[in-house]
Amino acid sequence: MVRTVDRRKAIALRMLLRRLHKRMRRRLSIHPINQRRIQFGAYYHLVAELHLDSDRHLNYFRMTANQMDHILSLIAANQTRQTTNYRMGIEPKQRLAVTLRISNLTGFRFLLHTIEPRYRIPSRGFFTDSAIPDLYNEAKSRVMESMQDASQVAITSDSWTSIATDSYVTVTAHYAGDDWQLKSHVLQTRGFNESHTGVQNVLAERKLTNKITALVTDNAANMVVAAQVGRFTHIRCFAHTLNLASQSALKLSAVSRLLGRIQRISCFFHRSTTANHILQEKQKLLGLPCHKIKTDVCRWNSACEMMERYLEQQPAICANLLSPEVRRSESDVSTLCEADVSNAEDAVTALKPMKDATVLMSAESQPTRSLIVPLITQLIQNMMISAGDSPMIKDIKHAIKEDLQKRYTSEDEKRILHMASALDPRFKGLPFLTDAQRLEAYNHVTSEAALQESVNVDSGEEDPGKNLEAEELSEEQIVSHPKKRASSLLVSPLGKAFSDGEVQPKKTAHDRAKDDMKRYCSEPPLSLTEDPLKWWHIHEAIFPLLAKLAQKYLSIRGTSVSAERVFSTAGNVITAKRSINMWTVLCF
Repeated sequence: MVRTVDRRKAIALRMLLRRLHKRMRRRLSIHPINQRRIQFGAYYHLVAELHLDSDRHLNYFRMTANQMDHILSLIAANQTRQTTNYRMGIEPKQRLAVTLRISNLTGFRFLLHTIEPRYRIPSRGFFTDSAIPDLYNEAKSRVMESMQDASQVAITSDSWTSIATDSYVTVTAHYAGDDWQLKSHVLQTRGFNESHTGVQNVLAERKLTNKITALVTDNAANMVVAAQVGRFTHIRCFAHTLNLASQSALKLSAVSRLLGRIQRISCFFHRSTTANHILQEKQKLLGLPCHKIKTDVCRWNSACEMMERYLEQQPAICANLLSPEVRRSESDVSTLCEADVSNAEDAVTALKPMKDATVLMSAESQPTRSLIVPLITQLIQNMMISAGDSPMIKDIKHAIKEDLQKRYTSEDEKRILHMASALDPRFKGLPFLTDAQRLEAYNHVTSEAALQESVNVDSGEEDPGKNLEAEELSEEQIVSHPKKRASSLLVSPLGKAFSDGEVQPKKTAHDRAKDDMKRYCSEPPLSLTEDPLKWWHIHEAIFPLLAKLAQKYLSIRGTSVSAERVFSTAGNVITAKRSINMWTVLCF
């Protein structure tokens, strides 16, 4: 009997210990990170800090702190969660903050249903069939209204094939307004299956065919044919020209091998977490910038930046690759030798003028068409081989120079480029041209200005110099105070043909344009740091004929970067996981 009682006690004690052990395990079921959430959690501290700054709170949550508190008061009772041994309940304020920030569909629907049960959230069909088309039509109307007063418009265009092998074309418009500010619009970005008529259809739809001054595209064959089909004045993108010239240098055997070695090292740091972590430590110890190693070599400038980044981080890279931790896991990756480092420095030095020119031509707020001739002349001069150049620099300079000298050789392109530079007050002296080329450019400007003036007079438009002459005449009358003359019967029939003074022959449009050009060239050149459009805005009344011509040529873009930037955004929208109709309009 005693033995039975002891056995029961032992079983009860064992069960009690097992239950206590389970309770202890339950208490430890919450991950330590979650246990420290109240102390270190982002949303626990972020919400409180944002409540103290109304502007930051509005930008982060898209609502004011008072609005968020009001919503919280409505849903707090339904969002409270009890803390148990298995989980720690998140406070309603943090749940609301996460919901608003991440915009989870289920939580967002529950939030709106709690606030207003009668409200129905718009479906996907509403946005695709109604909301987005309405936004498109509204944006299209604004663009059309803005371009209504533009008499001359330059366009850029580019084509692109998405990851889903759908073809798209984008067209951007550029013009200078009455305030002499450059304005740009994306006319349309849409999928198309026509061979070469996509650009022409976009312009016809917006009634801009008769206003186009030039079409700027890259050197792709389909874009060249599109310009020929539409009978547009075609100008090749200068940034693409610089890319082709630089690529010819990167294809040299010595440069190609050097890029391959640097890219192998860069790829190693991108795939090895251990090497990347050690690199960060070495950067801190050596006092170097904590920059990642670049490895993208899709374009020539990215290859140049990869070499620059390697040279910047060379001490940290060498220390990293020689460390035992890295050598143990990857023994076949070695740093560059002294000759390779010297060649990389020479390559970066030789390519620097090309990189600076590319960055300069990519600007959109300043005229860039007038920069092409000065830049290409200076680049060819910079690529002249000097006595102290290394073999690497000589090869790069020779390749770039040979390629640049083959570009922009047609007479139409040279005429447009020379006229654009002549109408830019910074380069109007045309010191980079020969005397014959300079005189020819001035004659082209004078002839086109006279022709444009004759067309305006024939069409009944107001004489651009009429208001200026009237103002000058009124000022002379105010100063001289002429006496009243006696009336005569001859004044009525013959007064317009005869006068007391010397008869002045009426100047032709060509004479007026020639006078404008002569006075324009006598003005001092504008500084390179000044804005040529502001200069023309001030001197528009002084050179009325040339001003209209400058408004036409200075609004032509030097590159098709505007169109390419549209596709940089489109690449983030059209992914392999998205099924988008190829006829869907992407931009406005």
